[in-house]
Amino acid sequence: MKKTAEEHYLLADQYAKNEEFLNAISHYTTAIYLQKNFAWAYFQRGMLYRKLKRKDDAESDLAKAEELGLDEANAYYSMGYQYFKNHNYKRAIETFTEGIIIKPDFGALYSLRGIVYALSKKYESALDDFTQDIKLNPENPYSYLNRSETYFLMNDFEKAFEDAESAYPFSKELEYRHILVEALEHYRDQNIEVAQSKLKEYFDISNKV
Repeated sequence: MKKTAEEHYLLADQYAKNEEFLNAISHYTTAIYLQKNFAWAYFQRGMLYRKLKRKDDAESDLAKAEELGLDEANAYYSMGYQYFKNHNYKRAIETFTEGIIIKPDFGALYSLRGIVYALSKKYESALDDFTQDIKLNPENPYSYLNRSETYFLMNDFEKAFEDAESAYPFSKELEYRHILVEALEHYRDQNIEVAQSKLKEYFDISNKV
């Protein structure tokens, strides 16, 4: 039975992971032959051409992928997110970094790379990324809450609550907002231990969503 375009694509991925680039290119090419608008196959083949310094072929494939709706920065975001979900934090960081080089004003790349840094206990790097995300997305509550949680993990509770306060004006649509509000109310009333407990509860619940 003949393989489908998707099966050739998956085979190509395996060859690429094993650094058998020519075999990978062959299967990406077959996938494209079977499915003319296979944006991811164009993108991945283009990246391999770039690795092999076949500049014209790389530019052609990457332009085709973008024409089909898959621009390079978003592709790196999607790939990095998959590495992140699979707990391959090293590759996730590398992939998000490559995306940032291409599109340095893409806040979501900083946000997710910051989350991976925090999970890897590289807190200073996480703070740098979340700060950059805040500059790019100053009205996004998650930008502040990500940095708040990192400060919380570093036991810098004053800065954690400062960022939680900064998130508050933009938090109307947040899930579990009532817990965040309770934490801030206790903090304002100087009930510090209760406030810390409530803020931790908010982070624990929101991370499960």
